[in-house]
Amino acid sequence: MKAITGNTAFARMGLFNLLLRAVDDCYGNISGQLDIPKALAQEPMRLMPLSEMTRYASQIERLTGDEMFVAKAGAKIHLQHFSSFESLVASSKNLFTAMLRFNNLFANFQSGVTIGGRVSGKLLKWRYHSPFIADKMRLQDGVFACWLYVHILRLYHGAHYCPTLIQLPGSQIGAQGEMAALFGCEVHWHSESAQVWFPVSDISKLPPASLQVRPKVLVDQNDLLSFIDMPAPEDFIRCVYELINYCRCFAYPSLSQAAKILGLSEQKLQRQLQLENVSFSDLVQLQLLSDQALKLLSQKLSEADIARQLGFTNQQSFSKAFKRMHGLTPRQYQEQQS
Repeated sequence: MKAITGNTAFARMGLFNLLLRAVDDCYGNISGQLDIPKALAQEPMRLMPLSEMTRYASQIERLTGDEMFVAKAGAKIHLQHFSSFESLVASSKNLFTAMLRFNNLFANFQSGVTIGGRVSGKLLKWRYHSPFIADKMRLQDGVFACWLYVHILRLYHGAHYCPTLIQLPGSQIGAQGEMAALFGCEVHWHSESAQVWFPVSDISKLPPASLQVRPKVLVDQNDLLSFIDMPAPEDFIRCVYELINYCRCFAYPSLSQAAKILGLSEQKLQRQLQLENVSFSDLVQLQLLSDQALKLLSQKLSEADIARQLGFTNQQSFSKAFKRMHGLTPRQYQEQQS
């Protein structure tokens, strides 16, 4: 396996949107005070670097003035706000199947995680660990993961269901007993991973009538491909390629922006890419002009709209770059496809 270089783990924007909506429910319009582009927020399957997610989480903690913001907002999460995720789990024939789906889906919604459960006596102990989260945010990440799992349990056992025990990494935050009151069970700290314990007998629970009457789940083909297309943290080229797609939501992707997010110097990023016989500008051109541009042109959008969505400063810059790569202007390409 290749050595991992830089901050190369990602999560789906849909996961972060679940938290953002719940934070707004608790504290008002906090999301509106973050510098998250609208185009990014509206694409739940878009990949966001975990380093960026933790940066935004730090901003939320500062804006709310509450170190317990994830724990309090987590209680108000509505899984249907990430419909692709919720529907696939909720359509399971029983809780056991739902748990298996949840574990498999989560690994495709956040890269590099270790997730699973084991039976110990009369308890099932579910465990979650992400080694790519910075130390100061690992506790918040663990709280969020535990809340997602508890909400899946509540889909089958009802809104007032509480697990037996929650284990969290890191030192206690909040007042004594505050975290336990939110989860409705005992909470232990300083664990190596986030864990949810509950009676193993609860795993056979059949779905309630409200879930049984749901129609069959139809998943968009693009979403389905995204489910199975999470880049591994050690696949450096793929990770930089996806990072460029993230950066274009802010402006035309730059080497300095990518290096900062990866936690590398510009020189080290360039050297790492050279070892793979590719340059940063090669990946930018491939991502913007051979992938995203062709998708947007097929949607019959104007050149000006496409240029803006891809981060170009103006329509003329986009048109010239597109012609250099494809030998046709965007309009000529659209006419040819018609």
